[in-house]
Amino acid sequence: MKIEERLAETLAAHAGGDVDTAALLARSTARGRSVRRRRHAGIALAAVAVLGVAVAVPVALWPARPAPTVPIAVPVTPSPSVSPSPTALAVPNLPPVTGQRTLAESPAVLGSDPALVHLAMDPLPLGLPVARSSGESTVTTRWASFPGNEYLSIGGTVGVHVYAGPWSADKLDKMTFVRDVVVAGKPGKLYERGDEGGYIQAYTSVSWEAMPGVPMVVEGVNGAPEATLLAVAGKLRYDRVGQCLNTMRVTAVPPGATLYRCDSTVLETGELYNDRRVYHGPAGATFEVHGGGPKFGPNPGETPNTTVAGQPAFWDEGTKGVRYHALRVPDWDGHGVSVIVTGSYGRAEAELVLTGLRWP
Repeated sequence: MKIEERLAETLAAHAGGDVDTAALLARSTARGRSVRRRRHAGIALAAVAVLGVAVAVPVALWPARPAPTVPIAVPVTPSPSVSPSPTALAVPNLPPVTGQRTLAESPAVLGSDPALVHLAMDPLPLGLPVARSSGESTVTTRWASFPGNEYLSIGGTVGVHVYAGPWSADKLDKMTFVRDVVVAGKPGKLYERGDEGGYIQAYTSVSWEAMPGVPMVVEGVNGAPEATLLAVAGKLRYDRVGQCLNTMRVTAVPPGATLYRCDSTVLETGELYNDRRVYHGPAGATFEVHGGGPKFGPNPGETPNTTVAGQPAFWDEGTKGVRYHALRVPDWDGHGVSVIVTGSYGRAEAELVLTGLRWP
């Protein structure tokens, strides 16, 4: 396993990825406090932080148990099939984009644009074996796109990660092959991993090739069984393109910085809950922008140590695999915002990005 993957397993509850800045940000915002329980609406976040890539960049950024946010209304469309019947569980998809080639038309478009996602979901059957016993009948999705790969996480009455692209092979690391299976009508394989003495939670995964050149893995969360994984795989759609959503606009970036990755988390109501953007700069420098409600607020006893444009703010630093700095403003006109920088980027670049943020 790559060093990035080992770091991610330690920092992100074994969800995979590079450097999990969720842990970094949580540490900077809640230093000295116990990690709080995560908010259920963010179940997809906790997992994604899933989101690992084969380069050393930060991946998942939400602190443990974010405070309630004010959802941002966005024109999210329902699943691309007919309206779900009472026996179906609607899965919130991203709003469609027209005039773009779909994955079904060209496998090469996978991860070709960080602002576009080429995966979608039809409604799931209500009788699906579930990963949780709460009896809930709603789901939350998280979507991400970065070079050559895409990601979908589903949380609620089901709990799964869908990995599309070459990085899916990394998700089978330390898994044990069980038997051949049929996945969405195509030949696939079933894998399992034990709890390793309670340190790593047991889970199940299935792998298959959705189409030539598009390897995929569906991974169970919190014990999601094989039947759930196969059902989710069977409801995946590749004939539409979705738009990554943002709570804010980034209008100022350091010279040479380009958008590398976009993440969106959509509630069952069709509203955007949280978003993240990752930018790459010269010589491996990176910065991540996080926005939403006031979820980066100070903890009891924590006092701002700086200001940004007159706003009370926090400037923290640390290291977890890579050295990072985090500049966060708990309440900027009702928005909690944060920028995490690595490499040659520092306070000046973080402040440039924060002061350039705009909201619709």
